[in-house]
Amino acid sequence: MKFPQKLKQKRKNGDLLYINWKISQGVYQREYFGDWNDPKSHLEYEKRKAVFLLKNETGFNAINDFLTTNELVVQFLDHAKVYYRKTDARPGRRKYLPVI
Repeated sequence: MKFPQKLKQKRKNGDLLYINWKISQGVYQREYFGDWNDPKSHLEYEKRKAVFLLKNETGFNAINDFLTTNELVVQFLDHAKVYYRKTDARPGRRKYLPVI
């Protein structure tokens, strides 16, 4: 599923920024972000898009999926083993202590 593009609803007292979510065949639901000329509206759109893309990449849904503390620690340690390396790809000086 792709993230919907920005759309502009023209109104006399100011245009609105919104997107159309496709619910089913021919059925759409609008999500409004605010005034088209307001930078905050565009920022909210970009935030919503980033969360959507992250959710689709990882498969993690904060509403329906629960991450245990143990799973979180394991994921962080996997990340740390890669992130905290020296420039020549050798492991860094930091030692990883067991977490209770």
